[in-house]
Amino acid sequence: MSAEGRGPRASTERRAASPEPRAAAAERGAIVAVLRIGLAASMALMAIGLALAVGEARLRSHPVALAEILPFLAQRRPSGFMAAGVVVLVATPVVRVLALAVGSAMRRDWRLAAIAVAVAVILGLGVAAGRI
Repeated sequence: MSAEGRGPRASTERRAASPEPRAAAAERGAIVAVLRIGLAASMALMAIGLALAVGEARLRSHPVALAEILPFLAQRRPSGFMAAGVVVLVATPVVRVLALAVGSAMRRDWRLAAIAVAVAVILGLGVAAGRI
């Protein structure tokens, strides 16, 4: 086979020519894991809330304050599970930004770390202004 990109050795050489640094690959994997876990947890909480609501024939909606979520979860109220699922879903991107900031700082990419921290601060201000 020729060295023009054919055969198993050429594909190995191409991969070796532009490898992604292991730290960046690990960081990317951690960020993907955060997003997947956050989505799965929020879906599970909402599914539990829906199942409880259907089982108890409590399908009416009502607002739930952030301070009420833990007591509602302890009481196994459907609205507590639904609200917790929404909070986890909303918090997942924030955790992703914080993970990016930490990963960037560990790689000493201060510019990206500063941008990620700034985005996290803006998200926090938005949450505080919205009074979730």
